[in-house]
This record gives sequence, C-alpha cells and structure tokens, in this order.
Amino acid sequence: MHVLDYFWSAVTAGKSRSHMHDGSLVETEYAAGSTKHYRFKSGEFMIHDLENIGSTELIFVTVEHKNSDNEPLPLNVP
Repeated sequence: MHVLDYFWSAVTAGKSRSHMHDGSLVETEYAAGSTKHYRFKSGEFMIHDLENIGSTELIFVTVEHKNSDNEPLPLNVP
C-alpha cells in the first residue's frame, strides 16, 4: 500500500503486470532509467501487486517522501 508521495526508477528494462485495488489491470514496459512520480492527497492511497511478465529481471529503486500529505504507515515488526 502506498500513502506517501514517491517515485520509482527502473534500473533494468522489462515488462510487468499489476492488479490495482480498483480492479483494473495495468501492463507496463520499462526502459532502463525510466522514472514515474506519484503524489497522494490527504486520505488517498494506492494498493497494487507487481508481476514480472517479461524475460528479464526487473530491478527498481523506489524513494518515498516523508514530507507528504499522509502520515507513514506503521511498521509491524515482530
């Protein structure tokens, strides 16, 4: 689940499929170095999975911004 503003950058090229919390299905192709930014207003969020459907290993760098409209989710550490 994402509640904080964030961005990801693809380190490797590849292809994925995501099932989104609204029931939609999204397929994405990545070029190495491609980047996407997300911003969430107060109370907004995004839930999704990510399945590698390509023939290459997918590697991403993801950065969340602490200074967002929402509070970070609590960590459930045993």
